[in-house]
Amino acid sequence: MASPKIVVVGNSYSAAAVFNYLESALVTLREPYDLLLISGKNHYINNELLSQYLCDSCSLEDTCQWFRGVVFLRPGVSYLEADITNIDFQAKTLLTSKGVINYQYLILAPENDVFEEISGKSKGDYSIVKNLSDVLKLRTKILSNLEKSVFENDEEAKQSLLSFSVIGSDRQGIQLICSISDFVTRLLKHYYPEIKKSSLKFNLIDENDLLALNKNPYYNNKLLYNLNKKNITLHTKSKVVKIDSEQIDFSDKDKIPSGITILTQINSYSSLLDTIFNSNKSFKSCNVDLYMKIESFDDVFMIGELANSLDLGEGIQKTNLFYKTQAKVCALNIAAKINNLTMKPFKPDLQMEFISLGYRNSLLEFKNICIDGIVAWFMHRLQFVFCSLSWKKKLRAFVGLMCNILGLSDFEHMNIYELKSSKQVVKNK
Repeated sequence: MASPKIVVVGNSYSAAAVFNYLESALVTLREPYDLLLISGKNHYINNELLSQYLCDSCSLEDTCQWFRGVVFLRPGVSYLEADITNIDFQAKTLLTSKGVINYQYLILAPENDVFEEISGKSKGDYSIVKNLSDVLKLRTKILSNLEKSVFENDEEAKQSLLSFSVIGSDRQGIQLICSISDFVTRLLKHYYPEIKKSSLKFNLIDENDLLALNKNPYYNNKLLYNLNKKNITLHTKSKVVKIDSEQIDFSDKDKIPSGITILTQINSYSSLLDTIFNSNKSFKSCNVDLYMKIESFDDVFMIGELANSLDLGEGIQKTNLFYKTQAKVCALNIAAKINNLTMKPFKPDLQMEFISLGYRNSLLEFKNICIDGIVAWFMHRLQFVFCSLSWKKKLRAFVGLMCNILGLSDFEHMNIYELKSSKQVVKNK
């Protein structure tokens, strides 16, 4: 007779983390259980590191990890790359693209992975940065614009090629514009002596006055200082009405040149939740209690960015440290239920708020104390080293961090993505 299964479903870091903790907890169970991770792709991505990868503050390997490398797979601990097509919570069955799977306990770890296009704007007018391929495309486009600007004689066209804009001053928007500024500035310093630094324009467009949301004046002052230091122009309460390939138009009839425009506040939803609950894109999150159980279910848990616990209150920054603690509590509570022990509520660990501000630069806020610069960046990166899910990954992440500090990292600036895409197009023809 087959052992009952604990099944983890998701493509996120949270899915990998709870899989890691459950694998360690199997030996403590009073009866044998099989453990299975089901994911639609074979790796997870640290989205918080995408902006740092853009400006060469970390390597490609730091931003992601193969699911099969998270734990030691063996009989009773397995991984399946498949898509979930339906879940029958009453029958405790999962319908996947690879067949039907029964479960005793189910852990959902969804993430927002579907992003909707903005109506009235063509895809060529703006970009979004939500995964590694988006970062590679952006790097390629930046390099292409710099090359074009070298021999561009028309001043307006040249100004457009050397202007970079991010619409949205949320967390991601700030991180992206700082990374773009440092990436382009360092390229000019080392590889483009023909282009004057004074010709570069960086714009952060704050349509909804989001920068005022943080009430700590020391935090805001350091943030604005860093934006000013990087020559980033902040456009506050500026409503964008039109984006084209060369400029951005505002509602007050003002306009700015912009050869590259990025949107950060894009409507998104989870394909997993949309499939499970047939929500027609309206199911944005799911309420859980402090034990990580979904309301009205005793054997279904949820963790990750879309697990919403009203008991925790608002204002808690969800970092990898938060998700790792969440995953650990979830794994321990499932083990406690199997062993008929008391479950423990989730309590976030030490809360330190980090935001990346470009190349080897971060801003740290802890109990109204704010630190920026390379010290904050080093602590920021150490947090990701600590949250790595295997000793090998931890060691490689730490070595990579030391190589970056010592200037031993080798970063590639060739248009590899563009070359690969061109070859694929020719092959398809």
